[in-house]
Amino acid sequence: REIQKAKSVEFAAPVEVFSKKLGDGRLSINCVQSPESKSKKQVAYVLMDDTASMVSVRKGLPPIFQRLHAGAMAQAVSLVLLRRAIKKNGWFYFRKFHGSCGPATIVKDETSYKEACDAVMSSLFRGNDTNIQEALSQALADIRAVGEANLKRADIIIVTDGQAVVNEDVIKEKRKGLP
Repeated sequence: REIQKAKSVEFAAPVEVFSKKLGDGRLSINCVQSPESKSKKQVAYVLMDDTASMVSVRKGLPPIFQRLHAGAMAQAVSLVLLRRAIKKNGWFYFRKFHGSCGPATIVKDETSYKEACDAVMSSLFRGNDTNIQEALSQALADIRAVGEANLKRADIIIVTDGQAVVNEDVIKEKRKGLP
């Protein structure tokens, strides 16, 4: 959402500058919040693709964009979401995935913030086979297992450069009973 609300002048900056500002939460944005949204805790469950394709050169794009490191952008987006959750006293769940899912990192307060930052930034981007189905199923299972009302209204955000191949019937079945 921060990228969507960024002022157009921000997009004129070089990719490295834009990424740094995004990661630091310093993008100039136009934002209006309703009074009711300010009182709700932000709950984000981020699934980040850590396959090797996230760091590959993008052939077929204009030269300035071929160096675009999807992995760095994925890390920047994940860190922005983490920072927002902490600022709003929210919860942040983070899990890397490729052919299988990595361990979950859960942040409910400032004490686990550094651990989450380390988890986001420690991606090696070596996996193969972007398995979004398993990652999404695991996120829904985590949400159901915790049983916490705050987590049940979590936004599940998938950060990937891959194409999603998801069996909608399986996901609908796993979502039963969740808002």
